[in-house]
Amino acid sequence: MDMFLDFVRDFTPHRYMTLTRLEGMGWTLADVVIVFLLIRIANLCRGYQGRRVHIFSYAVLASTLPFLPIIATAEDGMVFFCAELVVTVPHFVLILYVMLGDAQIGTMVLRELVCRKNSEQRGQG
Repeated sequence: MDMFLDFVRDFTPHRYMTLTRLEGMGWTLADVVIVFLLIRIANLCRGYQGRRVHIFSYAVLASTLPFLPIIATAEDGMVFFCAELVVTVPHFVLILYVMLGDAQIGTMVLRELVCRKNSEQRGQG
């Protein structure tokens, strides 16, 4: 309990911004990885069916990366908030775009792969 009280007692605006930047960078980097993997999975499904893969989605994701240093070095909350918006809004739009656009493709590919695996197992048994 004393450690918590010491932390709260010494909690300054500078410490607040430091912790906010660290947390923001952690979540934002996680977003980048999740969105990249989501696009990659969608592209694997699209490629499996012979469809054109997403390229524009990768470009949108890449266009958010130059703003990461601003999140890491923001000196006040407004700069941090605006940089987070510029980065995370496109990420969520990409998630919606890929999920809504490729949900049916993904389920069809998954169904086909599961059916193929089941028929292979029946043939060996």
